Amino acid sequence: MTGQAIQTSFGQVIRSTAQNSDLTIIGDSNHSKVEIRNDAMNTESLIAMAETGVTHLFVEVDQTLQPLADDLIQNKSSPDAKEKFSRAFYEEYGDAKGNETGAYTRQLIDTILTADRLGIQVHFANPANGREESNAAEEYAENNLDDEEGIKAKYEIANKARFNDQQLAEFINQTAKGEKSVVIYGSSHASRFGDFEKFYEGSTAKIDIYNNVSEYAQQIKVYDDVSSKDLRFNEDKPEMVYFKEGQTALPTYNTPPEVLKDLSRNGKLIDSPAPREGTEITDPALIQKPAANAPLYLSTGTSGPI
Repeated sequence: MTGQAIQTSFGQVIRSTAQNSDLTIIGDSNHSKVEIRNDAMNTESLIAMAETGVTHLFVEVDQTLQPLADDLIQNKSSPDAKEKFSRAFYEEYGDAKGNETGAYTRQLIDTILTADRLGIQVHFANPANGREESNAAEEYAENNLDDEEGIKAKYEIANKARFNDQQLAEFINQTAKGEKSVVIYGSSHASRFGDFEKFYEGSTAKIDIYNNVSEYAQQIKVYDDVSSKDLRFNEDKPEMVYFKEGQTALPTYNTPPEVLKDLSRNGKLIDSPAPREGTEITDPALIQKPAANAPLYLSTGTSGPI
């Protein structure tokens, strides 16, 4: 992959992006790796949010568990407030990948308390849509092992329900009431044209976080392998892709000029990181001709600089 990228902290990416949008969507590319979310939820990032006027942070935790976060804030002076939250939260998320040792639980506690000190409210935003359909697909698969087409159809129904972001967008509308916000969610969400923006009342910008270029290339390959036209998760490019390794921000066609200008002032221009041996980025949104109003684009070995 040729072209240029910007070496900078994730906190700076948040500053440059959030100051130009009502809602910044941070796409977590792998829920099982707590270190990816840490870039979005640590103190530096929360300070960056507060400095740009963010007052609401939405995270992908079931809405029904919101009382746990509220109790933690209300009883933050109590010596057992953290332990009480941990016990209750771990009952629901203890078997989740990445939380086997309670790492995500501890991370979430720190985020809630730090955000509170900075004037940011943390909201558990997951409406759990698609869960019923996913359970039905799993049950069908267990009882119909030889019906590959039927199993595939069931899982496509489940995925369409799971990645329908209308309820999430409406929840953010109702909760934030137009105030500047950030949402940290799985990167497959808000990644299809119109599936989120159609319902959200305001401007949005999306940043997807990956550990490295290889993991990004692998996820693109997974998306390319999906045959259903209804599951084109990656057709709407994020405004920015960020790699933890090397602290690298990679622009896409959708990167607003003002965001890129601000990042360039506060970071270091470098050559775009090349995929590791054995990987190849085939994302068409990174190699096709950009829209007329998109001044930069990436090249993956074809002609055209950014």
